[in-house]
Amino acid sequence: MKTSVAKTASNSIAADQDAPAIFVKKLSKAFGARKALDNVSFSLPRGSFLTIFGHNGAGKSTLLRILATLARSSGGNAEVLGYNLVQNPESLRAHIGLISHKSMLYLDLTAEENLLIAARLYGVGAMNDGDSSCADFARGNNSDCAARVNNLLSAVGLTSRRHDVVRGFSRGMTQRLAIARALIHNPRLVLLDEPYSGLDPNAVVVLDKLIAEVRESDNKRTFCMVSHDLQKGLQMATHVLILERGRVALFGERASLGDDNISKCYYASLGIQDDSAKFKDIMARPQDTPANLKGDFARPKDTSAKPKDTSPQANLSAMPNDTSVQGNLSANNDALARSTSQQNQGKEALR
Repeated sequence: MKTSVAKTASNSIAADQDAPAIFVKKLSKAFGARKALDNVSFSLPRGSFLTIFGHNGAGKSTLLRILATLARSSGGNAEVLGYNLVQNPESLRAHIGLISHKSMLYLDLTAEENLLIAARLYGVGAMNDGDSSCADFARGNNSDCAARVNNLLSAVGLTSRRHDVVRGFSRGMTQRLAIARALIHNPRLVLLDEPYSGLDPNAVVVLDKLIAEVRESDNKRTFCMVSHDLQKGLQMATHVLILERGRVALFGERASLGDDNISKCYYASLGIQDDSAKFKDIMARPQDTPANLKGDFARPKDTSAKPKDTSPQANLSAMPNDTSVQGNLSANNDALARSTSQQNQGKEALR
């Protein structure tokens, strides 16, 4: 019987199941004198989808790395799924799936082998004692593990490439396999750092479908996604966090904040100011939201006056004299002829 993508061996849940999915208080991270995060505080309930927006260098990826226990904060407190990040990082890692800018895949192994190794590391499927069972597990003979790998390869559209070495994959294929690896152990918290980067339109649809299926399978599973795409990020979000220079510029439920206010705050953090009408126009665009150029964002207003023609032809016609090469040569020839005529007239007068 075919198993659902979201179904696998059960993982132990954090002791305090009533605790928020993410709770941070005055969280800071400094790199020398520069603060990547500065007193960040928020609480995210379980089952939420948090989208994090912010300019480059705002601290988005740094925050995700801390939540994934890959970096330690410089100050403040943080708990994920009831686990303290400093005291219980090892226990927490079993419940986190991370999709980052790095694929974290073995490039010289096949797609199937990468997923089998990840499944074994996370203990997907029951294993019997003895070396032979470990070898069977590594070969995918464990039924639970094999089913999980097969389902995820199918979900990300890589079944036909399961025996191909990852080094030969395109950027989009590698990203899709990395997503499957992050979901192999059915994590309680999924951290996504710009997961749509490098994906073609078809792969975007595949990822949308996969995330929707995983969300529907468990309403307590939490997602935390970093994105620069306002339209895509808002479509998926239940909660929004906007970081500006390492500080919280805006946090709350999307429904309570309103898309207009979120848009204004986000673009203001990028140094872009405009009225709400244009923000609505931006949101209506199909996947072409401008991210950092004022010129692209601020469209010229329609005016009744005819705009000044600044074309090269208009500039040439407005010139008082002919400044072309031929014009200059003609003028020089005329001047030389007049000079010669005057000299001849002088000579005749002397005679």
